[in-house]
Amino acid sequence: MGVEEIDPDLPTRFEARLFCNSITKLVWVILQPFWYAFRPLVINPMAPQGLEILNMVVQFSADYVVVHFWGVKSLVFMLASTILGAGLHPMAGHFIAEHYMFEKGCETYSYYGPGKLFDLQRWLSQRAP
Repeated sequence: MGVEEIDPDLPTRFEARLFCNSITKLVWVILQPFWYAFRPLVINPMAPQGLEILNMVVQFSADYVVVHFWGVKSLVFMLASTILGAGLHPMAGHFIAEHYMFEKGCETYSYYGPGKLFDLQRWLSQRAP
């Protein structure tokens, strides 16, 4: 969408002020899953619908089963994997590529790098009859 007040994918003005140098930007990239998950709660909050509540119940139930059978280390491993896989990871570069403005007024919302080779959905759609 690209509209600052509506699009939860775009960093907020607070984030832009807080993460303004190379070191703090690195922290922002590492914690990208956190910002991506919680920004919609601040930017354009909506009340959860029935299926979203059901999804939360199922997810917390699955987390409980994991902790019960395999311990809290397993849950910590899954959370850390999410942060590492969606944060500072080469395949997560699309988060930056989708919203980084290289030239003022020329935003890009596409990724054209080598990671595109692993786009399974695109590959399957090209081979569908």
